[in-house]
Amino acid sequence: MNGRPPKNAFYNSFNISTDAWGSSASLGTTYLGSSAAWQIDIVRRSTDDLVVGCRGANETIKGTAYHRTVYTKRVSGTWDAGPTDVAGGGAVHYVFLGTVLGVSDSVHIFYLNFTNSLLIQRTLISSNTQQSASTGVAMSGAGTSGL
Repeated sequence: MNGRPPKNAFYNSFNISTDAWGSSASLGTTYLGSSAAWQIDIVRRSTDDLVVGCRGANETIKGTAYHRTVYTKRVSGTWDAGPTDVAGGGAVHYVFLGTVLGVSDSVHIFYLNFTNSLLIQRTLISSNTQQSASTGVAMSGAGTSGL
């Protein structure tokens, strides 16, 4: 495979009551660019909707390719048409770190402003509205404080 990841990603669910795996389902590739590193997190809400956070396609600004953090979601069995940018773009590298399911089906998306060494989180509330990004926490080597 030339050292490159496959062009698609899949997930599989496990049913605890039946002690069995379900069928594989494709996450699709509409939100992943060919330059994307395969950093993917999947969060399943209580409604069975899925939110997928990942590193999206690079955005080239004045000849420099900048990393992007995006999410997509599957609501009532239908995937979004494309990715939604979490960080807002600009001449800054935004590196996806992970997602966490919070209270009331909120999804917290964590990312790094690599250019300015800031850890940031943004929340997608259950109505699928993004809240404002947190104030970045400066990274200062080992033992960096959390958000």
